[in-house]
Amino acid sequence: MPNLVGVGLASAEKELRRRGVSYRVLLAPGSVASGGWTVCHTNPLPGTHLESGTVLRLIVGRSCR
Repeated sequence: MPNLVGVGLASAEKELRRRGVSYRVLLAPGSVASGGWTVCHTNPLPGTHLESGTVLRLIVGRSCR
């Protein structure tokens, strides 16, 4: 699992598609639905080996704290 924290959502999605990783995008608490997303957290965490069939969760926000 690459470290995508701090990466823009479009770039993160491109990298995951290139690697063939399934993913879901979730809004960070308190975020409103509009553009300009940055990856704030991932689940599983960066550096984790992804088993086949694992769906990565990207938690995105406009500003990560």
